Amino acid sequence: MLHLAGEGICERAQSIQEATPKTYETLKTALSDYFEPMVNPDYELFMLRQARQKPEESVDEFYASTCTLPDVPHELRAQFIQGCASNKLREKILQDSRRSMDDILTLGRSKELSRARASHMEAALQTTIKTEPVNVVTKKKPIDKRDPPKQPPARRTCHWCGGPYPHEGDCPAKGKTCAACGRLNHFARACRSAPTKKTRPKSGVNTVHQPESEDMDDDEPEGTVHTVYAVVTRKPKQPGEVRLRADMRLPNTAIKREQHLTPTTDDILNDINGSKWFSKMDLRSGYHQIQLAPESRQITTFSTHMGLRRYRRLNFGISSAAEVFQDIIRGVLGGLEGALNVSDDILVHAQTLEEHLSRLQAVLQRLHEHGLTLHKEKCEFLWQEISFFAYRFSKDGIGPDPAKVQDIKTAPAPTTVTGVRSFLGMVTCCSRFMKNVTSLTGPLRDLTKTANQGTWVPNKKQHFRLPSRHSRKKRPYRT
Repeated sequence: MLHLAGEGICERAQSIQEATPKTYETLKTALSDYFEPMVNPDYELFMLRQARQKPEESVDEFYASTCTLPDVPHELRAQFIQGCASNKLREKILQDSRRSMDDILTLGRSKELSRARASHMEAALQTTIKTEPVNVVTKKKPIDKRDPPKQPPARRTCHWCGGPYPHEGDCPAKGKTCAACGRLNHFARACRSAPTKKTRPKSGVNTVHQPESEDMDDDEPEGTVHTVYAVVTRKPKQPGEVRLRADMRLPNTAIKREQHLTPTTDDILNDINGSKWFSKMDLRSGYHQIQLAPESRQITTFSTHMGLRRYRRLNFGISSAAEVFQDIIRGVLGGLEGALNVSDDILVHAQTLEEHLSRLQAVLQRLHEHGLTLHKEKCEFLWQEISFFAYRFSKDGIGPDPAKVQDIKTAPAPTTVTGVRSFLGMVTCCSRFMKNVTSLTGPLRDLTKTANQGTWVPNKKQHFRLPSRHSRKKRPYRT
């Protein structure tokens, strides 16, 4: 022992051995008394009363840390009950005050062991459930490695006040009057109605002055608005007028389409069978006859050089506009005999002139009651032969529309697959008046197939001319 203890312990052992017998036990006891610090009973009692069991500390470890005063068993028992971490163990000890300290330690060890085994079983069961799922279907979002990491959004400029956007609260321009135009909710530095410098139009470009339309709101929308762009084009049949169309592709993704039936050719034939007098009317401005609800106008907002505008009436480009318009006009004409519509075209028919005049008067009265107006130049009244829906109706029956036949005759030879499909579409309109239309158009339909695309050769033009020749040989089909 002295050899392993070192030189310093050997010197101390020599002084101890001079006063005590030279035995191992006496030397060990003397060295222990020398190196162990002196116990202060008052301080040890204070530390005993401050002891608390730590979460990771076992019952035996906690008991060992409190056994510094073996001559105060009552204090030790009371502090063990007070400082133990388990409420269930504390309740169990207090149920029987006659339990000895050994019984208390045995009870604590038993509860710790049962708790450890229960935790181990629970962890094992959870691992089994996670590794062996039953009838579990999970959907993971696909990760596109091509997408760059998302960057924090950059600060933008507010359209109303000209300051940084977004704002922490309301926009500073809210409720304020513009010094440039006198309108509300924007500052002069962000005004889009201020006069701009006049520039001389370039040669070859005609300046078109379009009056303000009653179909659009010039009030700037409130709140968050998603705007789209508008395209201005000339009307093909009216060169002096322009047509404004907003790009509604993005709003259409959130619009639920309504499904309504549109009359087919067979439906029209069944309705007008036996009729000899016809009148055709065209609704002016088409979809603009229908007003939009105020809560629906927000989605039609588009941007112009004069600021934001939005439609007050049903505009072109909305995915559900055709179905909604067809159903509304059909409802207006509901209950009237001899009247039907296909979109904005209305056909009135009857067997006798007197009956036709009566039905025509009823239709005009119904349109007047609902505030619908007609395009005078496109209306045709009191005819015994009339073109409607790509067909020619008369007292003798039905035939192809001469204009459609002329389009087929004068159509240029297509050079692309799209051109072939467009030509086949025109032929389909007159297919019921042609013989062997399937065999005639077979070589052209083969060109639209993926395997034969790009194989247009001059000898195919003879198949292209065949439908044109046959379309004028067939007589009108009688009902």
